[in-house]
Amino acid sequence: MVTPTHSKAATPAAHAGSENDIIEDMLSLVLAMAPGFTAELAKQADKQIRAKWAGDRPYIARRSGEGSSERNAQIKADYLKGERIALLERRYKVSRSRLWQIIKS
Repeated sequence: MVTPTHSKAATPAAHAGSENDIIEDMLSLVLAMAPGFTAELAKQADKQIRAKWAGDRPYIARRSGEGSSERNAQIKADYLKGERIALLERRYKVSRSRLWQIIKS
């Protein structure tokens, strides 16, 4: 059963090897954020999700544009402070051509 947790220390011992369990993480967040979502509903959702996805490695896509405007503003600021392009490539994990697109925009 999934119970709301607010830190890794609060994770039940029964789930000690599952600190990377995305289902537990998501359901814990929902339990904490939505008072009407009960532990029993979380248990049912957990069971159904695991029946469908257990053993697979699903891909979780980033949503286009989320967080990139802040990142892009920081890239521009770093460039204007004199940071080298090679350093910005490594720091932000962005290609050289993409960096120039961001800087010129």
